[in-house]
Amino acid sequence: MRQEYVVVGYTVRGGTTNAVGSLLLAAYEGGALRILGKVGTGCRAALTRAVAGEARNTHGAHSQPPLD
Repeated sequence: MRQEYVVVGYTVRGGTTNAVGSLLLAAYEGGALRILGKVGTGCRAALTRAVAGEARNTHGAHSQPPLD
């Protein structure tokens, strides 16, 4: 069985506001996104800071996808 997920957000790494801690995952169910949970990135701190910065630059600090 194969399931596709969408990264819809992230949490910040503890003790900082500029690094990704976990990725928030969702999946489409009945045409709407449904939050499934979060997973760790498994990445080093430098990469998680870069990803957080890119996400802020691309989507804004407070953007949120339409979720059910």
